Amino acid sequence: MALQLLNTFDTLQESVEQFNDDLPNYIVQNINPNFEIREYQKEAFNRFEFYLNTYKKRVKPTQLLFQMATGSGKTLIMAGCILQLYKQGYRNFIFFVDSTNIIEKTKDMYTAYAENAEGIYGGGNTIEEAKNSILTSIKLYDKYNKKEKQEYSITYKLDAESFLKYYKGIFTNAALERLTGINQKQFQHYATGLKKPRTLHAKKIQSALHKLGQELISIEL
Repeated sequence: MALQLLNTFDTLQESVEQFNDDLPNYIVQNINPNFEIREYQKEAFNRFEFYLNTYKKRVKPTQLLFQMATGSGKTLIMAGCILQLYKQGYRNFIFFVDSTNIIEKTKDMYTAYAENAEGIYGGGNTIEEAKNSILTSIKLYDKYNKKEKQEYSITYKLDAESFLKYYKGIFTNAALERLTGINQKQFQHYATGLKKPRTLHAKKIQSALHKLGQELISIEL
């Protein structure tokens, strides 16, 4: 079956003389503008549309596989495919991702999610970009969700490497050692990406920072 499927897609290019480079507005207008749509991603969208609506030998129920390298933008392609299916009347989607791959791809970025609504994610190279990204995602969710509008509690998550790089000029490794009780050499490893903190250490760092934040809020000058 797998070999048959591969053979089918090997002949798919021959079935189409030329894919249209122009993408539908409902994809262009609803994909995060911070992420440029690459040429091979446009081809992937057009292949999906062709297989779904035009290809006469399409197997039913439809099963489609994109085999792509890490960092090639599979998440963006899946978002576009979901938009295409939504336009055709589909409403129920299950989107599985490998969390390890996501962490590896975005270790130098900032990620965000809506705590009280599943399926809303954002990211960017700076915290401000992450905020704009999550707001765009919320607008997209509200636009295509027929339920009543919701209030969102947004949490911004940084991995240890990103946090230490972003606050490098504020927290020294020695200061973090005093705050957390974790050896400053460990923070050096975390900052360079050589190691990632275990769950226990991550929670310890988070608790120490939250405690410091509460103390700072209570200060009056």
